Amino acid sequence: MQGKAFLGLLVRARLLLMLLLCLTCALGWQNFQLATTPKTLLRQDQTLRTADDPSYLRPIDQWKQQGFFPNSGMQGRLATVRPPGYGLWYGLHLALFPKSEQALLSLRISQALLQGLGLFLLLLWAMDSQPKWRVVLAVPLLILPFLYGFSAYTLSEGISPFLLGLGLFFLRKHRQKAEAGQQPTAGWFFGLLAAFAFGYLWLVRPALLPLVLAFVPVCIRRWKQGLLLLALALLPLSSWLLRNHLLFGLGLNLHPIYQNELPGQYREPHAAAWRLFKGWEHLGWRFHETMDGTYRAAMAAEPDTGIVGRCLRQTPEFVHSSLGTKALRRAYAQYVRAVQAQRPFALSGRLMPSELLQAEAQSVALFDSLASNFRRQQPLRYYLITPAKVAGELLMHSNLNAYYFQHTGRGKWGVELLRILSVFVHAMAWILLGYWLWRGGPQRWLFAGICLYLCYLIFVQRGIEERYTFPLLAPVLLYGWYKIPWSRFWSKTG
Repeated sequence: MQGKAFLGLLVRARLLLMLLLCLTCALGWQNFQLATTPKTLLRQDQTLRTADDPSYLRPIDQWKQQGFFPNSGMQGRLATVRPPGYGLWYGLHLALFPKSEQALLSLRISQALLQGLGLFLLLLWAMDSQPKWRVVLAVPLLILPFLYGFSAYTLSEGISPFLLGLGLFFLRKHRQKAEAGQQPTAGWFFGLLAAFAFGYLWLVRPALLPLVLAFVPVCIRRWKQGLLLLALALLPLSSWLLRNHLLFGLGLNLHPIYQNELPGQYREPHAAAWRLFKGWEHLGWRFHETMDGTYRAAMAAEPDTGIVGRCLRQTPEFVHSSLGTKALRRAYAQYVRAVQAQRPFALSGRLMPSELLQAEAQSVALFDSLASNFRRQQPLRYYLITPAKVAGELLMHSNLNAYYFQHTGRGKWGVELLRILSVFVHAMAWILLGYWLWRGGPQRWLFAGICLYLCYLIFVQRGIEERYTFPLLAPVLLYGWYKIPWSRFWSKTG
């Protein structure tokens, strides 16, 4: 008995040390990222700025100033662009601390701690029924910085990895209790916690809805219980979509960035331009480099010929050959006219008509016609080459998004060695995803959901950013890490 008690104490000590390692690495890499980033890129020296920040934070800032959440007019429509999950998290810190700098400090520290805790929960989830002493095998992975890359941002990736880790951990606990056939109350409790975690995850990042497949094993074993838990998990996002439909007549759009009533850059002509560009462009920043500059120039009333000339120069030569320079010039010129037509609304901050302006409708028609022609003339590029480039961008990068790794330390041997190692580990995680899916087990459906999500990014959305896969990297990597038959390396019979 004393030997068993000692072993139990040793296991608990190892688990505690791994938890401390996760928390320490999360805080350490976050502080490193902030300390090595120019102050001009920070918000009040606490968090990193991004172009998406306003859509996440503006509604909550207005709620604090006005005392109510915007539900009508221009501000009400702008508040529908993002679901409120991350905004509520940000609002919690605003409610606790009167000064915005204090709120941001609290937010980014808590995000680091949650990312560390989320990794620890994923460790326990990935190990499943394996001996707990094996938890220490993940130490080489947990010290790498690419698992902690977004805790200093005011973006959904600040908390979505934790919510996913929490949901998977509780879903596994629910499955274990259900399979044991004992303690039904405990099984229900863990199932409800898993539903809450996934429900809030989808309210933070609805694009991760394909992970709904993680509930399939629960539904297969006990379909009534599984469907109830799944319905509870989908309730927050469903309520948000229903609210937007009742107030504004919006459809079931998870990210309604394009609304006819909203003036600005993100309108239907912009969406049509992206439908054209995604035929050949796998890097979203290149599209934005062209169209963002075009919009700003048109709003500034620069000469049309200069704007269109820049667009043509930034369009690849093979696109000119396929579609014709004359047709491209006409489409770009019409886009400029479309921006100029809605310029009075954008400058005055007024809502626009529910129907597109005539110049905008003509711009959409021209871009969609060119996109259709491109698909017909370049099917190999559209359906195979460009998706392959997107897949390569997803697989073959380091995920080291800190300013130091991308700029200051670029070219230094230590940084480049870390980059090579990170690219290798990152690529192997996704390449082995299909293997874990094929091997089966209780996590097969989760990995099927991840594959479905990746297929959406590769074949439909394209122009991806590395942060889109960040919440999924740790579960895929850690699960694969613990499935490696480590005992064969030291077993005499291995």
